Amino acid sequence: MISLYHGTGSRGFEICDDALDQQQHESLMLNARQMLRARGKVLAAEYLENTSFRVCGGTNDFADEFHVLFATLPLQEYERFRSISARPEDRSAFSDIAEVLTEIGTYIRFIAVELRQVAPESWDVFICHASEDKVEVAEPLYRQLASVGIKCWYDEGEILWGDSIVEKINLGLKRSRFVVVILSLTLLSKRWATKELHAALSQEIESGTTQVLPLIVGSDDDVAQIQRDLAIQRDKRYLRWLGNPRDVENELRALLRRDNQKGTS
Repeated sequence: MISLYHGTGSRGFEICDDALDQQQHESLMLNARQMLRARGKVLAAEYLENTSFRVCGGTNDFADEFHVLFATLPLQEYERFRSISARPEDRSAFSDIAEVLTEIGTYIRFIAVELRQVAPESWDVFICHASEDKVEVAEPLYRQLASVGIKCWYDEGEILWGDSIVEKINLGLKRSRFVVVILSLTLLSKRWATKELHAALSQEIESGTTQVLPLIVGSDDDVAQIQRDLAIQRDKRYLRWLGNPRDVENELRALLRRDNQKGTS
């Protein structure tokens, strides 16, 4: 665990359960970010916005009770916090966060992050695509997500020589938190890719949670045709691929943060 801020008292502590419900948490974070920006504390506001922090109860050997701003992070993001934890400007930013949260009404004694340990063969996102969309869309998207520590199931890295293709795909779909479907007219013409899509949709219906994330590729006419041909688009917000994988990364980060805050990671 990496301690980013320490208030008064003993440095040792243990994390307890979440202290706020989802609505209380979102309200607290929104007001804190707005206050930080109003005071010119841009770095602090960015940390609060881009990290899946939650407010937890805390205790120590003296039976003190307090609040801890806490996040469980994938390896690459965890290591990034390790590298910045000794920099004075970053330590100051976390102090600003604690000060503002306490001023709003939630006293924060510690801010800390820990490494999220994942089970073997589990992924944040499964990338479903037609082979024709691999070079222009799937590969740059995969590289961008992997570069920031988002673990992706991507066929070239997961299906090795001699593996059962069906078995590997089914495992990837089952153990991925989200499925990004790169929707193009080409994909809708592919029997194998549409089977992946239908399997993901069935899994979403059974779980009752959002899992399938449509990313539409093509011209305005292509988008209109996909919306006519695919009933899913009548009920789901979609993203349009405009050539910048960072746009997709930002949207996916927001979903992963929400998922983490619900305790489903």
